[in-house]
Amino acid sequence: MWRNIGAGFVVTACILTGCNKDSDNSAVPPPDPVLPQVMKPRPTAEQLNARVKLDLKYDPISLMVPPTWDLKSLDNGLVVLEGDTPTTRVSISIPPSRPILGEPNVPAAIKVKQLEAEAKADAARYPDLIKGDVVRDIPGARIIEHLTVSGPPPATNPADDSTRTLKWIFTVCVPTSNGFTAYELRFTGLTLKTYKADQDFLRTIMNSITLTAPTADALPR
Repeated sequence: MWRNIGAGFVVTACILTGCNKDSDNSAVPPPDPVLPQVMKPRPTAEQLNARVKLDLKYDPISLMVPPTWDLKSLDNGLVVLEGDTPTTRVSISIPPSRPILGEPNVPAAIKVKQLEAEAKADAARYPDLIKGDVVRDIPGARIIEHLTVSGPPPATNPADDSTRTLKWIFTVCVPTSNGFTAYELRFTGLTLKTYKADQDFLRTIMNSITLTAPTADALPR
C-alpha cells in the first residue's frame, strides 16, 4: 500500500514539476529552415552572341564580352572575369601586371622573344588545338598566346577530355621606356572538353583584346 502511494506521489510530482532534465531546452526556438538555392538561369543564345565593351579595372585592357559577363574582386586581391559559354561557365584570372626589364646581357626585347619562342614550341605540340598565330600585334602591344595540356590521356578512357585541364594564358606585352609591362589573362579550371566545345566562342572574346590607351613605344622586331 505504501509502495502504491509513493508511486502515485512521484507521478504527481513529475506532472507538477517536470522530470525531464532537458525540459528547459524546449524554450529554444528551432533553427531556421534551409531554403533551397535558386539557380540563376543560363543566358539565352541571343545574350551569348551579343557583345559589349568591358574595361578591366586595373589594367589598360578592354575586351568585347557578352553582357552577362562581369568582373569580380576576390578577397586575396585577385580580379576574375567570369561568364557563361554555350556549354558551361568559365573563369579568367587577371593577376597583377609584371615588368619585363632588360639586363646587361639580355635586353628586354630578347626576353619577349623568348616568351614567343616558348609559345610557338607549345603550339607545335598541339596543332589541333591552336587556331591562328600565337603571336600577334595590336595597336601598342604584342599578344602572346600560351597553351599547354596537363597530363596524358587517362588510361581507362583515352577519349575522356573532361579529366584533362589546360593552361591557357594570354600575355599582353606593352612597351615602356625601360622595357615592357606584361598583363596576363589566365583561364582557370578549363578542361580540354570545354575548350574543344567552346573554343570558337572563347576565341572571339580573346581576339577582341585591345589597349584602352595605346602607347607610341616600339614593339620588338
